[in-house]
Amino acid sequence: MEHLNLSANYFGGTMPAALAGLPALRSLLLDTNQFTGAYPAAEISKLTRLEQLTLAWNPFAPAPAPPEFAKLTNLSYLWMSNMNMTGEIPKAYSNLANLQLIAITGNKLTGEIPAWVWQHERLEYVYLYTSGLTGELPRKITAVDV
Repeated sequence: MEHLNLSANYFGGTMPAALAGLPALRSLLLDTNQFTGAYPAAEISKLTRLEQLTLAWNPFAPAPAPPEFAKLTNLSYLWMSNMNMTGEIPKAYSNLANLQLIAITGNKLTGEIPAWVWQHERLEYVYLYTSGLTGELPRKITAVDV
């Protein structure tokens, strides 16, 4: 299986660790459900072929943004809005060289927008509103010109 879309259902409880048993997945869309508990970052990070990952709009237990997702170097689309993330955006996400979209709105993040966001070669869409981030915008942005 390469694509699994379970978005916008009423799935609840903890997200099954069995997802790691689908190594050929290129897209995993689990947004807009009722998943609770911890997001299975270690299991998802084993899906190294993933290009699209959506976990948004699930009432997970508050936890830091999972640094394990930096292992998903094929990701081009990462949507993690409104999922109770806390702490800073992991610097390790700068390793996501194919990333074109990152959406982490509506979380309880702290700190500044990392410099790599403004310098990323492929990043075209950045959604960070109502996430609690602070700081100043840089004078120079060298990311993709669109």
